[in-house]
Amino acid sequence: MEIKNLPVSCMSELFDYISNEYFFWEEKCNDNESDNKISLNKKPKRLWYRGHKSRDYLLIPSLYRKIGDLSNNTVNSRLLKSKENLLLEEFSTRNYFRFQYKLPENELLWMSIMQHYGVSTRLLDWSENIMPALFFALEEYFKNRDFNSIDVPCIWVMNPKMLNNAFSHFSSDWKTIARIRNNDIPSLITKNLYSELEHANFPLAVKSPINSERIEKQSGVFCLFPFRIQKKTEFNLSEGSLEHLPQSKKFLLKFTLIEPQRISDELKLIGMTRSMYYPEMAITSPEIEEFILR
Repeated sequence: MEIKNLPVSCMSELFDYISNEYFFWEEKCNDNESDNKISLNKKPKRLWYRGHKSRDYLLIPSLYRKIGDLSNNTVNSRLLKSKENLLLEEFSTRNYFRFQYKLPENELLWMSIMQHYGVSTRLLDWSENIMPALFFALEEYFKNRDFNSIDVPCIWVMNPKMLNNAFSHFSSDWKTIARIRNNDIPSLITKNLYSELEHANFPLAVKSPINSERIEKQSGVFCLFPFRIQKKTEFNLSEGSLEHLPQSKKFLLKFTLIEPQRISDELKLIGMTRSMYYPEMAITSPEIEEFILR
């Protein structure tokens, strides 16, 4: 069964879909269920959200895409690991002096910081709040009121615990959302997670310490992708994408925003601005000028 993909034309329609059909996502989905029905549970689950400017974009991390560009849309695990090690070494060497008081003490923490500053990693950004996801899907409409594109944006919705439960390559410790921590916070995850992921075949939902105001504003969380997919040491980008993994229907949903201008106008009406998710002064300053001088 394919991932359910629903078209939405306004905010109320989107929220109705989520609250009425999917907000109560069952922790364990029965493969034998019929009629595409998703069972309901009594307690609401914490869902994660990601916005894409085009519904055709794959759910893959930037490092997969960059390696694919080097290898005719094919990801080789050996090349992937080699390039990641070089990126980690170069980034930590150049920025060591910036962390004199609290140096990141494991590779995953370095990766989360690299991701924040735009370096390609195996991390895929998600948000625990649907509003940042909507903003990123519709960001061009916030920059330009008259923006028009043939690309149709979309929102992905994921149940992170169900992702981690769907695959058995992790020990029971990782069956909930893993947390990346500094070594000053005692945690087996700090010591074991990175090495265990060396042999993983599927992605893992993870949380990292909030290391910037931007991450806080965006309610940022991550999906950490492995070096290989389903035991394949070489795979194409489509095979490595989250939506094409087996059992993806259990933890993923997709909403296509068929009237993006209308939805962006609704978001502006309730006060959404770019500076809500890019709080730096370089973003807030032109917003202030536009508000006063328009």
